[in-house]
Amino acid sequence: MLAYIARRITLLILVMLGVTFMTFMLMNLAPGDPAEMIAIVSLSLQL
Repeated sequence: MLAYIARRITLLILVMLGVTFMTFMLMNLAPGDPAEMIAIVSLSLQL
């Protein structure tokens, strides 16, 4: 039972690292700057 739990925790860590890496890469490959986009929308709402 202990081996099963250890294997599941190891796989959980690997999946979380994979999802984090994929999210990071998608954000870097996306065109534009997210902070700039938010600032433009915020500025247009204030006008």
